Amino acid sequence: MTKTVVVFRSLTDLIYLLNILLQFRLAYVAPESRVVGAGKLVDHPKKIAWHYVRGWFFIDLFVVLPLPQVSDSFSV
Repeated sequence: MTKTVVVFRSLTDLIYLLNILLQFRLAYVAPESRVVGAGKLVDHPKKIAWHYVRGWFFIDLFVVLPLPQVSDSFSV
């Protein structure tokens, strides 16, 4: 049972990791342009990456850390 849970948790972590990688490429609407009503789409890769790193990146990184898998391997 433990191995099954670890496999499913690892699979979810993999999917979430792919989501993190995707976030580095997804365009976003610039917050300063939302005031006017018609937002400006930012599609420059470096600006997208910097926006993500300043925002949710570290929270997402913490979520995807394999802490349960590591602690389970030491307890077996």
